[in-house]
Amino acid sequence: GTEFEAFLAEREVIQFHPFAVPESAGAVEDKGGRPGKTFAGARAQADTHVFDALKTFAEDEVRAGRRVVLACQSVGSCDRLTGILREHGLSISSEPAKSIFQRQPSVILN
Repeated sequence: GTEFEAFLAEREVIQFHPFAVPESAGAVEDKGGRPGKTFAGARAQADTHVFDALKTFAEDEVRAGRRVVLACQSVGSCDRLTGILREHGLSISSEPAKSIFQRQPSVILN
């Protein structure tokens, strides 16, 4: 095999799927992940700001005992998003942005 296949053979490998995978697919374990909210409705309304809709959504999720994590394209985009979210009154976790996904910058709302 390739060097990459050898690399994978030494580690536990998981795959994320955007939809439920049938049990007939083999060793599948559903961890309950679901696609996130798109805020398409808020973006389509001229009198609604998408970050205000995000704030309401995040506050509802946190009150329900769930964490809200936003994945970013880069550390720079994560920093910019954090600033915008704070401007809109969202509470950002003090945890390092890369603490949950070691290679994927993310913002944790609380």
